Amino acid sequence: VSLAILWEGKDLLQHNLVAISEIRKHSNMNFIHFIHPAYFLRKNHTQRSTRKINKVLKPNDIIGLNLSPWNSLISKSSVNFRKHPNFWNSNGKTSVCVGSDCGYDVPLATYSDDELRLIFASAVTTLRKNGFTPQLHYHTAGLHSWQHILAVAREFGFQFDHSEAPVEAVSRGLGSTPILKWRQADMRSYYDTLKPNRRPNSSPLKEIIHLPIGLYSSDQVIATLQA
Repeated sequence: VSLAILWEGKDLLQHNLVAISEIRKHSNMNFIHFIHPAYFLRKNHTQRSTRKINKVLKPNDIIGLNLSPWNSLISKSSVNFRKHPNFWNSNGKTSVCVGSDCGYDVPLATYSDDELRLIFASAVTTLRKNGFTPQLHYHTAGLHSWQHILAVAREFGFQFDHSEAPVEAVSRGLGSTPILKWRQADMRSYYDTLKPNRRPNSSPLKEIIHLPIGLYSSDQVIATLQA
Protein backbone atom coordinates (compact mmCIF):
# COMPACT_ATOMS: atom_id res chain seq x y z
CA VAL A 1 0.00 0.00 0.00
CA SER A 2 1.29 3.47 -0.91
CA LEU A 3 0.10 6.84 0.32
CA ALA A 4 0.03 9.57 -2.32
CA ILE A 5 0.67 13.14 -1.24
CA LEU A 6 -0.29 15.88 -3.71
CA TRP A 7 1.98 18.89 -3.39
CA GLU A 8 -0.24 21.09 -5.54
CA GLY A 9 1.77 24.30 -5.56
CA LYS A 10 -0.34 25.90 -2.83
CA ASP A 11 0.87 27.16 0.55
CA LEU A 12 3.02 24.75 2.55
CA LEU A 13 1.19 25.06 5.85
CA GLN A 14 3.22 24.02 8.85
CA HIS A 15 0.47 22.06 10.62
CA ASN A 16 0.01 19.90 7.53
CA LEU A 17 3.71 19.22 7.24
CA VAL A 18 3.63 18.15 10.88
CA ALA A 19 0.68 15.87 10.10
CA ILE A 20 2.65 14.13 7.35
CA SER A 21 5.53 13.59 9.78
CA GLU A 22 3.12 12.12 12.32
CA ILE A 23 1.81 9.64 9.76
CA ARG A 24 5.37 8.53 9.09
CA LYS A 25 5.96 7.84 12.79
CA HIS A 26 3.08 5.37 12.96
CA SER A 27 3.14 3.76 9.52
CA ASN A 28 5.53 1.85 7.29
CA MET A 29 3.61 2.66 4.13
CA ASN A 30 5.47 3.72 1.02
CA PHE A 31 4.95 7.33 -0.01
CA ILE A 32 4.56 8.80 -3.48
CA HIS A 33 5.02 12.58 -3.51
CA PHE A 34 3.54 14.38 -6.50
CA ILE A 35 5.41 17.69 -6.41
CA HIS A 36 4.46 20.77 -8.40
CA PRO A 37 7.34 22.85 -9.82
CA ALA A 38 5.53 26.10 -8.98
CA TYR A 39 7.01 25.91 -5.48
CA PHE A 40 10.40 26.65 -7.01
CA LEU A 41 9.35 29.27 -9.55
CA ARG A 42 8.01 31.96 -7.21
CA LYS A 43 10.30 34.74 -6.12
CA ASN A 44 11.99 34.16 -2.76
CA HIS A 45 10.29 30.77 -2.29
CA THR A 46 12.72 28.25 -3.80
CA GLN A 47 15.03 27.46 -0.87
CA ARG A 48 12.25 27.62 1.71
CA SER A 49 10.01 25.25 -0.29
CA THR A 50 12.86 22.81 -0.90
CA ARG A 51 13.70 22.73 2.80
CA LYS A 52 10.09 22.19 3.92
CA ILE A 53 9.42 19.38 1.45
CA ASN A 54 12.70 17.60 2.15
CA LYS A 55 11.90 17.51 5.87
CA VAL A 56 9.15 14.93 5.31
CA LEU A 57 10.83 12.88 2.59
CA LYS A 58 12.63 9.59 3.14
CA PRO A 59 15.20 7.90 0.85
CA ASN A 60 12.80 5.24 -0.44
CA ASP A 61 9.98 7.65 -1.29
CA ILE A 62 8.92 7.93 -4.90
CA ILE A 63 8.86 11.36 -6.51
CA GLY A 64 6.14 12.06 -9.06
CA LEU A 65 5.22 15.14 -11.08
CA ASN A 66 2.18 17.20 -10.10
CA LEU A 67 1.08 19.30 -13.05
CA SER A 68 -1.48 22.08 -13.26
CA PRO A 69 -1.20 25.41 -15.11
CA TRP A 70 -0.06 27.85 -12.44
CA ASN A 71 0.99 31.06 -14.18
CA SER A 72 4.54 30.74 -12.85
CA LEU A 73 4.98 27.43 -14.68
CA ILE A 74 3.21 28.56 -17.84
CA SER A 75 5.36 31.69 -18.05
CA LYS A 76 8.51 29.66 -17.45
CA SER A 77 7.43 27.43 -20.35
CA SER A 78 7.07 30.44 -22.73
CA VAL A 79 3.40 29.61 -23.27
CA ASN A 80 0.49 32.07 -23.24
CA PHE A 81 -1.34 31.82 -19.92
CA ARG A 82 -5.08 31.05 -19.98
CA LYS A 83 -7.30 32.55 -17.29
CA HIS A 84 -10.42 30.52 -18.12
CA PRO A 85 -12.42 28.34 -18.13
CA ASN A 86 -12.04 27.05 -14.62
CA PHE A 87 -13.27 23.85 -13.00
CA TRP A 88 -16.13 25.56 -11.23
CA ASN A 89 -17.47 28.00 -13.84
CA SER A 90 -17.06 27.53 -17.60
CA ASN A 91 -17.26 31.31 -18.09
CA GLY A 92 -15.26 32.25 -15.02
CA LYS A 93 -11.61 33.19 -14.67
CA THR A 94 -9.13 31.40 -12.46
CA SER A 95 -9.75 32.13 -8.80
CA VAL A 96 -7.20 29.91 -7.05
CA CYS A 97 -4.08 31.96 -6.37
CA VAL A 98 -0.97 32.03 -4.18
CA GLY A 99 -0.19 35.72 -4.07
CA SER A 100 -0.26 36.81 -7.70
CA ASP A 101 0.33 33.29 -9.02
CA CYS A 102 -2.98 31.90 -10.30
CA GLY A 103 -4.19 29.19 -12.65
CA TYR A 104 -4.48 25.99 -10.62
CA ASP A 105 -8.19 25.66 -11.39
CA VAL A 106 -7.82 26.01 -15.17
CA PRO A 107 -7.85 22.62 -16.94
CA LEU A 108 -4.45 21.66 -18.31
CA ALA A 109 -6.38 20.17 -21.25
CA THR A 110 -7.02 23.68 -22.62
CA TYR A 111 -3.41 23.73 -23.82
CA SER A 112 -2.37 22.25 -27.16
CA ASP A 113 -0.02 19.30 -27.67
CA ASP A 114 2.89 21.58 -28.55
CA GLU A 115 2.20 23.79 -25.54
CA LEU A 116 1.98 20.73 -23.30
CA ARG A 117 5.38 19.57 -24.48
CA LEU A 118 6.87 22.90 -23.42
CA ILE A 119 5.04 22.74 -20.08
CA PHE A 120 6.14 19.17 -19.33
CA ALA A 121 9.73 19.97 -20.30
CA SER A 122 9.84 23.03 -18.07
CA ALA A 123 8.19 21.19 -15.17
CA VAL A 124 10.56 18.23 -15.25
CA THR A 125 13.62 20.47 -15.65
CA THR A 126 12.55 22.66 -12.72
CA LEU A 127 12.03 19.70 -10.39
CA ARG A 128 15.38 18.16 -11.31
CA LYS A 129 17.16 21.47 -10.84
CA ASN A 130 15.82 21.61 -7.29
CA GLY A 131 16.73 18.05 -6.39
CA PHE A 132 13.46 16.24 -7.14
CA THR A 133 13.57 13.85 -10.10
CA PRO A 134 10.12 12.49 -11.09
CA GLN A 135 10.07 8.71 -11.43
CA LEU A 136 7.50 7.50 -13.99
CA HIS A 137 4.45 8.79 -12.04
CA TYR A 138 2.44 11.97 -12.62
CA HIS A 139 -0.82 13.61 -11.59
CA THR A 140 -2.88 16.42 -13.11
CA ALA A 141 -5.73 18.29 -11.42
CA GLY A 142 -9.32 17.78 -12.49
CA LEU A 143 -10.09 14.14 -11.55
CA HIS A 144 -9.71 13.12 -15.19
CA SER A 145 -7.13 12.00 -17.77
CA TRP A 146 -7.43 13.65 -21.16
CA GLN A 147 -6.09 11.70 -24.14
CA HIS A 148 -3.72 14.33 -25.52
CA ILE A 149 -2.16 14.87 -22.07
CA LEU A 150 -1.60 11.11 -21.75
CA ALA A 151 0.20 11.00 -25.09
CA VAL A 152 2.52 13.89 -24.24
CA ALA A 153 3.21 12.49 -20.77
CA ARG A 154 4.29 9.21 -22.36
CA GLU A 155 6.71 11.09 -24.63
CA PHE A 156 8.46 12.27 -21.46
CA GLY A 157 8.79 8.76 -20.08
CA PHE A 158 5.86 8.74 -17.67
CA GLN A 159 4.19 5.35 -17.35
CA PHE A 160 1.66 5.82 -14.54
CA ASP A 161 -1.16 8.35 -14.53
CA HIS A 162 -2.75 9.08 -11.13
CA SER A 163 -5.21 11.76 -12.20
CA GLU A 164 -8.56 10.00 -12.29
CA ALA A 165 -11.03 9.49 -9.47
CA PRO A 166 -14.36 7.60 -9.50
CA VAL A 167 -17.03 10.09 -10.46
CA GLU A 168 -19.49 8.45 -8.06
CA ALA A 169 -17.12 9.22 -5.20
CA VAL A 170 -17.03 12.95 -5.87
CA SER A 171 -20.26 13.83 -7.69
CA ARG A 172 -22.26 14.80 -4.59
CA GLY A 173 -19.89 17.62 -3.70
CA LEU A 174 -19.39 18.89 -7.25
CA GLY A 175 -23.02 19.62 -8.15
CA SER A 176 -23.38 20.84 -11.74
CA THR A 177 -19.86 22.24 -12.07
CA PRO A 178 -17.92 21.91 -15.34
CA ILE A 179 -15.38 19.61 -13.68
CA LEU A 180 -18.10 17.03 -13.04
CA LYS A 181 -19.59 17.36 -16.53
CA TRP A 182 -16.18 16.85 -18.15
CA ARG A 183 -15.56 13.82 -15.95
CA GLN A 184 -18.99 12.32 -16.67
CA ALA A 185 -18.50 12.72 -20.41
CA ASP A 186 -15.82 10.05 -20.31
CA MET A 187 -17.04 8.13 -17.30
CA ARG A 188 -16.25 4.49 -16.71
CA SER A 189 -17.88 2.42 -14.01
CA TYR A 190 -16.95 2.89 -10.38
CA TYR A 191 -15.24 -0.48 -10.17
CA ASP A 192 -13.28 0.00 -13.39
CA THR A 193 -11.90 3.28 -12.09
CA LEU A 194 -10.91 1.79 -8.76
CA LYS A 195 -8.46 -0.70 -10.24
CA PRO A 196 -5.33 -0.16 -12.33
CA ASN A 197 -6.10 -0.18 -16.02
CA ARG A 198 -4.44 0.48 -19.32
CA ARG A 199 -5.58 3.02 -21.85
CA PRO A 200 -4.14 3.29 -25.37
CA ASN A 201 -2.59 6.50 -26.58
CA SER A 202 -0.56 7.65 -29.54
CA SER A 203 2.84 7.17 -27.90
CA PRO A 204 5.34 4.57 -29.14
CA LEU A 205 4.46 2.12 -26.34
CA LYS A 206 0.74 2.59 -27.05
CA GLU A 207 -0.43 2.51 -23.46
CA ILE A 208 -0.20 4.14 -20.06
CA ILE A 209 -1.27 2.63 -16.74
CA HIS A 210 -3.89 4.45 -14.68
CA LEU A 211 -3.84 4.23 -10.89
CA PRO A 212 -6.72 6.04 -9.12
CA ILE A 213 -5.59 8.81 -6.81
CA GLY A 214 -6.76 9.31 -3.25
CA LEU A 215 -8.51 12.66 -2.90
CA TYR A 216 -6.08 14.32 -0.49
CA SER A 217 -3.33 16.90 -0.88
CA SER A 218 -0.57 18.06 1.44
CA ASP A 219 -3.08 20.67 2.65
CA GLN A 220 -5.67 17.96 3.39
CA VAL A 221 -3.67 15.42 5.35
CA ILE A 222 -5.38 16.35 8.62
CA ALA A 223 -8.69 15.33 7.06
CA THR A 224 -7.08 11.98 6.26
CA LEU A 225 -6.02 11.53 9.88
CA GLN A 226 -9.53 12.32 11.12
CA ALA A 227 -11.30 10.02 8.67
